[in-house]
Amino acid sequence: MSVANPVRQISFSQDGKICCDEGVLFSVENGRVLDEIPEKCTHVGMFGSSNAVAVVKSSTPHELCITDLTTGETTTRIGCTGEVKLLRVHNKLIGISCKVDDLNNQLYVFKLQEPGNPFGGVELLFETAILGFDFALADDFVVCTINEKVALVRIELSTATETILVPDYTSEAPSCVSFNGKQVFAVFAAASRKSLQLFENFCDGEPPTPTTVINSVFEHLAIPTNPDCHLVFVGSSTTYLYTLDKQNRSKYLNIGFKPCALTVTSSHAVAAQVKSGVTTLHLFKLSPLEADGVSTLHREYEHYSQAE
Repeated sequence: MSVANPVRQISFSQDGKICCDEGVLFSVENGRVLDEIPEKCTHVGMFGSSNAVAVVKSSTPHELCITDLTTGETTTRIGCTGEVKLLRVHNKLIGISCKVDDLNNQLYVFKLQEPGNPFGGVELLFETAILGFDFALADDFVVCTINEKVALVRIELSTATETILVPDYTSEAPSCVSFNGKQVFAVFAAASRKSLQLFENFCDGEPPTPTTVINSVFEHLAIPTNPDCHLVFVGSSTTYLYTLDKQNRSKYLNIGFKPCALTVTSSHAVAAQVKSGVTTLHLFKLSPLEADGVSTLHREYEHYSQAE
């Protein structure tokens, strides 16, 4: 998830391991800068446990690159047709959504030419015009809102077969679409409330019946890539952090500040706070829900602080 504000533009890799703060990449675990990447980035995604990352370089125009975190070497550079708004990495696939102009957005899905080797080059697998910028990427399909039908659809990447999940939109595109390995989630806004819908059991080309997971006012939603982990969100205009486990059991904690960005790992929620120009990542254990230290992001490449 990415959050833009007048002070900082902050985004996290989908697995919550890397923070991109004003173009510089940091380790979420210890706050240290990943200084082997000399060029500023806007988005980052990791390829499993390898040292490879997909990044969007904030050049003009934006570039999608695959870079070795250890050496800083970039093996792939693809010029983008517009401003990249979102990057997702899923196994052998990379997806980016771009703002082409004031009326048009485009989704591009690339696949690794050599599965398991991010440095072996990529090729364009699929593209389509979309409404909004968010999308969910899986091994065999993508979920997005397409312009022609103004509908949330699941599209099979191999055949381009579409399954409509939510037909005939009358509101804006969903503010968040995500896939956790088993299920698709989408957030819809209605008046002053938001609704997080869960879609599963795709079969026979019929739209699945969604389950409402959250029907409240919330922001900074973080959906884990592991379906057995907790979903995390922050109450709108509040300082309360909420977690939902896979049985939809809820816990909450007053963290004392309004985060400007949020992510979730297999064991922690991570909330970003900007104060006096300095970004601090607050770590919270998911079970039990409690504070578990802070990491201050230092651009001097020297120090990080870890709470006892």
